[in-house]
Formats: sequence, structure tokens, C-alpha cells
Amino acid sequence: MFFVSLALALPAVSTILGWLLFGSIGTIAVGYAKLKEEWQPAILGVALMVYPYLFPSGWPFWTLGIVLTLLLVTPRRFLPW
Repeated sequence: MFFVSLALALPAVSTILGWLLFGSIGTIAVGYAKLKEEWQPAILGVALMVYPYLFPSGWPFWTLGIVLTLLLVTPRRFLPW
């Protein structure tokens, strides 16, 4: 009898939590942008939802997620747009 085994390498728990955290923040930002009809939070929200595909794990993943989140919550008077 032959057995077929699928070896699945699951990502680290911290990576999965980062995906959920930053994806949720991005989704909320896009919803807020639609409600207020503003394009800046929408762009940052989409960036928060898409960037994990470019940086799947490690310190660039967390650094970029934190920077994008801080840009999202920074008051508009400090940003150039």
C-alpha cells in the first residue's frame, strides 16, 4: 500500500497574526475612506492589504506594516497631501 503525504510548511504564528492585523487595519481604512470619500486612507488601506504578498515575513514585513499604519493614523496636517 502506498501512502501519499503532503508536507505543508505552515508560516510562523507571528506572521499569521501580522497578516490578520494589518489586513484588518487595511480593510477598516478602506471602509473609512469610502465613508468619508477620501483617497489617502484608501491608498494606505490597499497598501496594507497588498504588501504582505511582497514581503511575506521577517523584519521588512513588520517594519513596513508599522510605518503604513503610522501614516494612516498621522494627522493630516503633518502629511504633505
